[in-house]
Amino acid sequence: MKWFGESWRAPICAPENEVKTPVGERCLLCKEHIEAGDQGLMMPFCTVIDAEPVSRQIAEHIECFLDDVLPHGPDCKRCRGLELETHSSSCLYKTDNLECSCDMGRRMERLLDPTLTLAEAETIAKEVGVERDYLLDLMRHRRTRKDAHERRSRRKAEARESGVV
Repeated sequence: MKWFGESWRAPICAPENEVKTPVGERCLLCKEHIEAGDQGLMMPFCTVIDAEPVSRQIAEHIECFLDDVLPHGPDCKRCRGLELETHSSSCLYKTDNLECSCDMGRRMERLLDPTLTLAEAETIAKEVGVERDYLLDLMRHRRTRKDAHERRSRRKAEARESGVV
């Protein structure tokens, strides 16, 4: 695995693993073009063409990669911390990969309410299948959690406002 863009000081960001930003390539996960200034990873991608294995490097934005591996919580507007199959069949997240619009997601979002009592939170947690340890951790950290899905768009908006893009 290789990395591109400005270093985020992770172990992968060793100088020998750095590659030039693949401007113009599409991110494997979000399908948006990689732009100058983006950070990301070059992931090995293998497929079979005419019974022959073919391998190449595919670009992914670092935010897209992290979205795929980090656990999200109810503060994530897209998934609300629920597995895809947990969402209702008409949920926009499940049907169009947009923000969650189902009742299960609304119940998960309710866990963020700082006025929610532990008893109320436990009732909701049972309804949506959240384990007690996760619930307690969430209640301790619910004011400081970040929405992983919004990091990239926020960074791009700030760059546009400052005239960088």
